[in-house]
Amino acid sequence: MLKLKNLFDNRDLALELIHCWNYDPERLDVLDQYRISSNAIYPFFQDGKVCFLRFAPTEEKSVQSVQAELDFMAYIHQKGLHVPQPILSNSGKELQIVNTQWGEYLAVVFTRALGQKAEGMVQDDSFFVQYGKTLGHLHQLSRVYTPTGNNRASWEQQLTWAEVCLADCKAPHKAHIELQIVREALNALPVTQSNYGLIHYDYELDNVFYDAETGIVSTIDFDDSVYHWYAMDVERSLHNLQEELDDDRVEAAIDGFLQGYTSVMDLPREMLAAFPVFSRYAGLHQYARCLRATYEHCPNEPDWMIGLRKHMASIMQNNASVFGIKL
Repeated sequence: MLKLKNLFDNRDLALELIHCWNYDPERLDVLDQYRISSNAIYPFFQDGKVCFLRFAPTEEKSVQSVQAELDFMAYIHQKGLHVPQPILSNSGKELQIVNTQWGEYLAVVFTRALGQKAEGMVQDDSFFVQYGKTLGHLHQLSRVYTPTGNNRASWEQQLTWAEVCLADCKAPHKAHIELQIVREALNALPVTQSNYGLIHYDYELDNVFYDAETGIVSTIDFDDSVYHWYAMDVERSLHNLQEELDDDRVEAAIDGFLQGYTSVMDLPREMLAAFPVFSRYAGLHQYARCLRATYEHCPNEPDWMIGLRKHMASIMQNNASVFGIKL
């Protein structure tokens, strides 16, 4: 999540960044379908095809982290998984660093993913099998992935980042206690080449597209990818299914997902037992992100921002309800 001050629709900034790529000027009305969360995303047309401008200020994202994300996406695409591809800018770059009157920004343009967004679709049982299998294939590829340049952060580095956020944003003492509990629990887990590597971390239905005709699952948004246990991805995916689906569909969806995943990737019992630890890590990480995003106040905040601030406060309160409980 970007800081709230960076969530405004800055159309002039978006247009300035889009000018770094070829675009269809007569169809810029599609920019109205933007969304801003962890990045600003603005759709536009290039040669009649929809693509997506993604950008964020360098105060929020680093060049090294974004380039490492793009490198990993290029690797898994080369190995046959379906992910959006970056489109080269007019200067032949995947990643543009642009100095603007609003500050320095990192901008990338991606192709559109194949199929329809899985979130909100009426999915049959075969989708959930393929959904899990695709994650298993991703983890298989990660097992043998060696970055040639920049590295993504690890869970240890993410917890250090969270620790700084908690201190800077004056989090209550119980949040610091929770961080130590989670850190100690994760440090106690075994780390092997087969159970640990670069994961997606946000492999949820809103980041997955499905082409029912071909059965292909495409994965988007590797912006949160992190070095962690592969089972962390599984826990987050199953948690999302429980949140998004009607109660009468959850069991079959989880069974299908696990059937697909374990057909290509092992899921050791000790990793299943670690799900409560992974859940607490995710809750703490989300808490720190929300705290950082909402800590600063903007003058004359619009109603939508006030509502978002209240929503994020509710998320933080829910996450904090388990802080300090022994694992």
